[in-house]
Amino acid sequence: NLNGTLKLKRGDTTAAANHFQRGIDMLVPRLHPASPVLASARADLALALAGSGDHRRARELAEQARAAFAQHHAVGPHLRKSLIAVDKLLGRT
Repeated sequence: NLNGTLKLKRGDTTAAANHFQRGIDMLVPRLHPASPVLASARADLALALAGSGDHRRARELAEQARAAFAQHHAVGPHLRKSLIAVDKLLGRT
């Protein structure tokens, strides 16, 4: 996650998206589909994709993350950070 975040901050959205996708690929077989950790990873990927102009896929991933978070009573703000950022970038908020 840190490597992807650093790549995103440098403006390398493609490398960040690839990094986040690899992370998701590792998490999917290990975590429940509504896991907040998996949702956060999807929001990270959504943020990278939105930054690269792939708004359709970014919206899909953001919605998956939002739906997963909604299944939990409390989710830490550090897990919601990328979802908040992608929502702002896509004009959802």
